[in-house]
Amino acid sequence: MLFADSGNGYSEQATCWLNFTGHGSVREAVFLLRRPAMRLRFDPRISPGTLRLGEVGLEKASRALWWVRGLAKRLRRRIRSFGDVASQVTRAGATFGRGGMGAFLDALDRIAEAEGTVNRRFQELDLAEFRERLDTFTAFARTHLVQGEAAIDGRVAGVSVIVPVYQPDLSRFRELLASLLAEVVQPAEIIFVLDGPQPGPRRLIAAFKPQASKVVLVELDRNHGVGSACNAGLAAATQPYVMILDHDDIVLPPLFEFFAHAAAADPDIVYLDEAIVDEDARNVLSVTARGAFDLPHYLSHPYVVHPVFVRRDLALRAGGFDASMRISHDVDFFLRCVLHARTITHVPLVGYLWRQVRRSLGSTRQAEVSEASRLAIRRFVVARFGWPETSVAKGTSFNMYDIKPPPRPDARVAIIIPTKNRGDLLDVCVQSIVDRRGFNQSPIEIFIVDHESDDPSSLKVLERWAAADGVTVLAHKGPWNFSEINNAAVRQIEARGEFSHFVFMNNDVELKTNDWLDGLLGAFRLDDVGIVGCYLSYPDTLVQHAGVIVGLCGAAEHAFKFSAGRLADGRRAPGYLGALVATRHFGAVTAALMVVARDVFDALGGFDEAFAVGFNDTDLCLRANDSGWRTCYVGRVEAVHYESASRGKSVVDPHPMDTARFIDRHLRAIRRGDDFYGLTMNWSSPALEFSLEPRKPFRLRTISTAAGKGQPN
Repeated sequence: MLFADSGNGYSEQATCWLNFTGHGSVREAVFLLRRPAMRLRFDPRISPGTLRLGEVGLEKASRALWWVRGLAKRLRRRIRSFGDVASQVTRAGATFGRGGMGAFLDALDRIAEAEGTVNRRFQELDLAEFRERLDTFTAFARTHLVQGEAAIDGRVAGVSVIVPVYQPDLSRFRELLASLLAEVVQPAEIIFVLDGPQPGPRRLIAAFKPQASKVVLVELDRNHGVGSACNAGLAAATQPYVMILDHDDIVLPPLFEFFAHAAAADPDIVYLDEAIVDEDARNVLSVTARGAFDLPHYLSHPYVVHPVFVRRDLALRAGGFDASMRISHDVDFFLRCVLHARTITHVPLVGYLWRQVRRSLGSTRQAEVSEASRLAIRRFVVARFGWPETSVAKGTSFNMYDIKPPPRPDARVAIIIPTKNRGDLLDVCVQSIVDRRGFNQSPIEIFIVDHESDDPSSLKVLERWAAADGVTVLAHKGPWNFSEINNAAVRQIEARGEFSHFVFMNNDVELKTNDWLDGLLGAFRLDDVGIVGCYLSYPDTLVQHAGVIVGLCGAAEHAFKFSAGRLADGRRAPGYLGALVATRHFGAVTAALMVVARDVFDALGGFDEAFAVGFNDTDLCLRANDSGWRTCYVGRVEAVHYESASRGKSVVDPHPMDTARFIDRHLRAIRRGDDFYGLTMNWSSPALEFSLEPRKPFRLRTISTAAGKGQPN
C-alpha cells in the first residue's frame, strides 16, 4: 500500500494499492496521485518473510497515455458491449458541466483505473505465456504435495473420461485429442459417445485410438441430446471415477496427474480450477481460482463447472444425467452428486481450458440457463434441507441466485451497539433498525451500551432512545475494550431473558436491506453455521467488507476492500465468482455487523478480552471454526459503514499488541491462508487479482459434506 503526505500528514484517503506486474526479478506498479505529494510511504501488506526488496525507482508517467491504455483495456474486456464504455465516457463528459475540468479529469481517471477484476494481469497474455507461468506454478505445487499424496502410479489415473460428441469443429476436436495425449498421467480410458452418426469425428477417433491407453467408442443411432450421451458414457465406463469433457475444450498436463494425487484419499468428488480462453484458444480471457467446496456459494452461483471428477458408483446412485434437460444439465447432475457425497476435494491448480464459443447454448440462451439452474437448485434445497417453502429467485446478474432459507421460528435476537458520543451516528444506526422491524419475522430487542458519553447532544439522543419501545441503554465504565464491553453486555442481557442470537453492531453502521435480519438468520440453517456477517460499503459505494480472508495482506484483511461496489447502472457489482452478492463461507467476518448464535458465543466464552481493539472478531470466528462451526457471509444483505468516524482514523497499526497476539495465536492459519479463497489469487492485495506467484503452501482442500460437517481438513 502507498500512502501520500500532501502537507497535512499521511491520510487514509490518499492511499492506493500497488499491484506489481511483470515477470522475473523486475516488477513495476503504476499509481495515480490525485494531488501533489511531499512524501510517499511504502507499506508492505504481505506475510512475514515473503518480501525480497532490491533497488526501487520512481518516475513520472504520462497521465494521458495512462487514460488511453486504461480505456483500451476496457474495450478489450468488453468487446461485445461497447455501450458500457460509451455510457461511462458520456457520464464523464457530463461531469464537466457540473464540476469543470477537474471533475472531468477525475471521472476519466476512474474509468482508466483498473476495475479490480481478477483478470487484469492476464489481459495481454497469450495462451503460450500463460502456460509457461502455469508450468512454474505446477512445479511449485509438486514440491509441496505430502509424500502420501504423491504415491501415484505415474502412468494412468483410474478415471473414465467421457466425451459426448455432436458436430464439433474438427480442428478444435483435434486440439482436444492432442491435449489428451500430452497429459503427464494418462486417463485409464477415454469414452467417446457419438450423439448420432458423425463420419468426421469418427475418423479422427480411429486415428487417435492407437496412441491412447484405452479408447471406447459408443455410437448412438441419432441425436438424443447431451444428457443421454453422457448417460451412455456412464454405462460404458469401467473405472472408479468418471469425468465429462466437452468436445471443444482442452485439458492441461497437470490435470490427471493432480487428480491422481487427490484420488489417493478416495474422495467422492474432485474438481480443479480452469481458465477461459477465446474461440481460437490463443488468449486467456479469465481464470477461475476457486476455494474449498462451499455449498452456500454454489447455491448462490454455480461456480464449479469444469473439470469435475465423480466416483462412478456415486454418479449412478445419483441417477446420472437428466436426459430431459438440454441445458444446465451439469448443474443438476453436480448437485445430485453432492447430495450423496461424503467428501469433496479441491485441487487449487488450473487444469482445464474452457473455450468460450459464442454460439453455444450457454451464451445464446441465458434466460433458459438461469431458469433451469434455478429449478435444479430448488430441487436440491428441498431434498437436502426439507424446506419446500424456501425462495430461490434469480439474482441481479446472470447465473446468480438469491436463496432465502426460512429463519428459525423460535429465533429471538438481541442487538448490541456499543457507543461513545457521536449521537448523530448512533441515531442513524438505531433508526435504520427500527424502520425495518416490520420486514423481519424474528422479534428483536436493542441494547445500546453507553461507554461514558459526555457530549450533551449525544446524551440527549441516548435519553430519547432509552424511552423508546424495545430499546434499552446499558452503561459501561472503564478503558475502551471492545471485547470486554460486548461480553459484559451479553451477561446483563442473558439475565433479562432468552435470546437465540446476538447481533454485534457498530454505532456507525446504517442498514440498507429491509429484511436484513431474516437474511442473516437464514444462513444459520445451512449446516453448522455459527457466525454470520454481511456486505458493508463505504459511503462512496466502494467495498468496505465482503468477508475477512485470513492470511491476506499479512494477518487478515477484508475481502475485496476498496473495490467498486456498484456497476455503472447503479446495480450491485457481483464481484469475482459472484463473491460480493453471494452467500458464501470465509474464515471470518467483521463485528461491525455480525450475528453469533448464542450457544456458539457461550461455548467459546465470548470475545477474548485480551484483544482490546483489533482482531477480536476474527479471533472469535477462527476459534468457532476450530470448534466445528463455520463462518458465513451473506452478500445480499447490505449496510453502509461510516468506518472509524467515532474513534478516528490511523494509517499505522492502531493496535500492534492485538496484531502480534493474533499472529502468535493463529500463525498456522495465516500461513495456510483461507481455505475458501483461491490459492492462486494475489494474497498481497485485497483487490480481485489472479496471480501464479506462490504465496501460500500448495495443498489439497478436502471437506466433508455429510450433515453436520463442512470444515476443510
